[in-house]
Amino acid sequence: MHLSWSSPVIPQLTFFSSAEISWIVSFVSLGSIPGSILGGLLLNKIGRKKTILLTTVFLFLPWVAIALSTDAVVFMIARFLGGIGMAFASITVPVYIGEIADKDIRGRLALVYTLLATSGTVLTLSVGPYISYKWLSVLGAAVPLVCALALLPFPESPYYLLQVDKRVAARESLTRLAAKTENCEAIENRFLQIEKIIADQNRGRKSIKDIIWNKDFRKSLLIVLGLKTIQQLSGLYGIKAYMETIMQLSQTDISPQLSSVIFGSSQIPSVLISALLIDKLGRKPLMIVSTIGCAIGLICEGVYFYLDYLGNIDLSSVNWLPTFGLTLFHIMVSFGVSSLPYVLYGEMFITSAKGVAGTILHMYSGCLTFVVMKSFGPAVEALGIYVVFWMFAGVCLLGTLFGIFVLPETKGKALSEIQDLINK
Repeated sequence: MHLSWSSPVIPQLTFFSSAEISWIVSFVSLGSIPGSILGGLLLNKIGRKKTILLTTVFLFLPWVAIALSTDAVVFMIARFLGGIGMAFASITVPVYIGEIADKDIRGRLALVYTLLATSGTVLTLSVGPYISYKWLSVLGAAVPLVCALALLPFPESPYYLLQVDKRVAARESLTRLAAKTENCEAIENRFLQIEKIIADQNRGRKSIKDIIWNKDFRKSLLIVLGLKTIQQLSGLYGIKAYMETIMQLSQTDISPQLSSVIFGSSQIPSVLISALLIDKLGRKPLMIVSTIGCAIGLICEGVYFYLDYLGNIDLSSVNWLPTFGLTLFHIMVSFGVSSLPYVLYGEMFITSAKGVAGTILHMYSGCLTFVVMKSFGPAVEALGIYVVFWMFAGVCLLGTLFGIFVLPETKGKALSEIQDLINK
């Protein structure tokens, strides 16, 4: 909700200047930079579950501040805190899911994070245009409260518990997480397997410098950094932030408010379908399909705005094209571009390296998000909106090549098997 918040709210913030709005919109991505550092430290210091619970606090407080204030500085601070909370969630949730899930359903469960994030976008874009930003803040504050209450009954990750030498608690956690059909022997075998993984990692425990310079870590890091680059430079968050503004520029017969509802509601089915397919088709096919689909939608968007720029062409017969292009983009981005970085992050790093990896990845992601969100408006003014959409489309096509030639297939593999695959 924090990323898509600006789309329906910008038209309501008439008491701020355009410069202030620009900073308010982009400050959420600045918050993710220190949030990445702190989240990576807390991940191994207090555990996965406690870090997620702390995340809900950082996601809750900004909504309260925004609802009670009309000061630009307060808005910026609130957005900054929201960015910290988002970084915590992005680092911790995929790791927690990757460690508690069985390999046969890990991909589907990893997409729960994307599904919840998408649901927040849907809620914001569907409801935001029709209520005041204060009531939208009240709605936003309710979400982390519900998430915190829902998480309380869940156990801590058995990987983390064994990492801090809490064997009894780790065995209890595995028992609670096991399917009812699993017998004691299967649970014990999994416990011994995790224990061996942690023991091997502890024997080879190294400093942060050694982790970073380890070639296997670098290989995993470069792969996920590549996914993050494609995700950020596809224009996903810039488009989310300026959705209604884009639709106002298109001057179609469909209102910006209705377009927001269409964009938001179109994402849920695609995330659900992706969740069904990720452990059947695999990661590579979804990435390839997702990037090609995103490129087509963005190219359509650019073509419409280019024809509109020429000014001597009647576009009344194709005034549906901007809504179609962005709807297709939002559907296809959920298949892989927006979700796979989190899935692969949870799968490709050994337990002791996940905190370091999460910090690096989300600092990098936060910087890219800030650049995209802060420069979107000036780039549109300087180059033309059609050029900006075509640049985003070019990134997506590069993402297709990345999916074909670089991305490894981790479908159906245990975390130890994935490490063996990387080490080849």
